[in-house]
Amino acid sequence: MLYEKLKALKMSKNLTIQEISEKSGVPSSTVSRIFSGQTDNPSFQNICDIVIAMGGSLDELAGIKNTESTDHTNADTHAILMQMCRERIEDKEREIKKWTRIIRILSIAFISLVIIIIALLIYDVASPGMGYIRY
Repeated sequence: MLYEKLKALKMSKNLTIQEISEKSGVPSSTVSRIFSGQTDNPSFQNICDIVIAMGGSLDELAGIKNTESTDHTNADTHAILMQMCRERIEDKEREIKKWTRIIRILSIAFISLVIIIIALLIYDVASPGMGYIRY
């Protein structure tokens, strides 16, 4: 029965109904009814919250045994996550290089424009008869 497995988990973790209620966010009256077996069909969400609050696993509660070695599974998961991280970093580095090139080109264009404007102003000031500024 579900409530017997929950009771065993509760006893192994040495928790009270109130502690489980506070950690899970499930009202203590509901937790109490679930642990006493008064609730025939508790909601899945309540069971999830209670089991997680007690530090248990839904697989253990359901009696599902993992046939694979957890070390092997963790290593595979770790390797996959590392590969995904590397790919994401490479994508970001390519994006940074692209934006760096764009900023470099815009900087050169801006500096060239400023130099041209300064040269025109110097020419204009040096030649009072011609140009935009007249005295």
